[in-house]
Amino acid sequence: MKDARFSQAFGNKKVKFRRPEGEDWFNILVIHQTKERSGTADLSRHSFIKEHVFPLFIDLILWGHEHECVPLARKCEVTGTYILYMGSTTVTSLIDAEAKPKHCFVLTVDKTRFEIMPIALKRARPLVYDQIELSRCRASKDDKGIEECIESKVWTMVKGAKGILPLVRLKVEYTCLLYTSDAADDMQCVDLGGRRIIKKK
Repeated sequence: MKDARFSQAFGNKKVKFRRPEGEDWFNILVIHQTKERSGTADLSRHSFIKEHVFPLFIDLILWGHEHECVPLARKCEVTGTYILYMGSTTVTSLIDAEAKPKHCFVLTVDKTRFEIMPIALKRARPLVYDQIELSRCRASKDDKGIEECIESKVWTMVKGAKGILPLVRLKVEYTCLLYTSDAADDMQCVDLGGRRIIKKK
């Protein structure tokens, strides 16, 4: 079910939970949806699921779909339910959150008590994520200088990953203004595609 429809179902109180009778149960909810993030725009208020919409009798939520693996369960401040964001056991997207260490988990339950033991995955192919600002590259006056600067950064990232050859994503940032006059002799200029551009002051 899509996040928006699922979120609206909770808002309209159309989601019902059934639980067995008695108190000696440990209740686990497994969910694979987008969680709420701070700073989310109002236009997308239905495109995620809030942590506190689930009933109070749930002891532990195993939350999938999130990219980052958080190896420790944390307690929801509203409901008191513990939530574990497991992430994936392998890289599924070339983003910063996927560059965090991967884990699998052993869950031990004794009546209403539980313990989670994270196990770091040593054979998962690592993702190295970094960014570079062209304005900080001293040798980036021309195309060749830009290529050398970026290539040097990529090799530094590769060498920094020990063991398995990593997946690499380098975000290249440049802040500039298009400039129509000839600025070839200006040290603050970069020539991209035959156009002279100058970074913002």
